[in-house]
Amino acid sequence: MALGFRGRQVSQASNNGHIQLNQTEVPLVAGQKCTLTFTGRASSPRSVAVVVGENAGSFARSLDAKADLMPTGKEFSYTFTARVTNPSAQLQISGAVGEPGESYSLSFRDFHLVPVN
Repeated sequence: MALGFRGRQVSQASNNGHIQLNQTEVPLVAGQKCTLTFTGRASSPRSVAVVVGENAGSFARSLDAKADLMPTGKEFSYTFTARVTNPSAQLQISGAVGEPGESYSLSFRDFHLVPVN
């Protein structure tokens, strides 16, 4: 299986909110080892959560990691084993909380989720 979406610049202006990117309908099979890769960057250093898991129910997470984004783009790679079978799990990138009045940009691209044989 492969999944992908193009990144967009995200700006955070006058509040201390955070971003969430969600890709739903990600099929997982219990016991299957998978590798998630993507490229990410931020205009200033910050961390984001990287999660692959259920989109409802117990919200079990097969991957619960973080990516430390920097101004120069970097490829991130995570290998994990699916905890449950779920044809409609989700990939989520979230966090990157900013300070009030802070402006920053985030960019993500080249997402791939593939089984490991």
